[in-house]
Amino acid sequence: MKKFHKKPNMANALILNKDNYCLLVHNIKNGQNKWRFPGGKLKREDKNLKTCVIREIEKEIGCKIKIRKKVLEDYKTTTPEGNFLCRTYSAEIIEGEPEIMKKEKTDKLRYFSYNNLLNLNENKVLAPNLVLALPKLREYMD
Repeated sequence: MKKFHKKPNMANALILNKDNYCLLVHNIKNGQNKWRFPGGKLKREDKNLKTCVIREIEKEIGCKIKIRKKVLEDYKTTTPEGNFLCRTYSAEIIEGEPEIMKKEKTDKLRYFSYNNLLNLNENKVLAPNLVLALPKLREYMD
């Protein structure tokens, strides 16, 4: 089994609307059925994790974002593509409206309240990293 990296090699974004609902995308790649933050893997062309998440958000949901700050402790996550050490930033959309850009990977996107997240967790369709983040997310979403 592939080991986890010592430095983060994946980044995603907590994007809140005016009602403090967070934007999630529904991942269907490789038969998954999980709601997760938009974001993705660090690539060679990325200068750092912030440029990674900016690039991934534009590629995934067609929006330009401004990074605010790191909001969760870096955490280990396992995906069908391997093991990753992930960082989550808060961000705001500065240009564009979220839309699905890669229909083979993502079939839906939606803003969720904190209570909606709890329901997704009960139904076991919340990505594992979001399950771990639920207690901390309450601070940002209430």
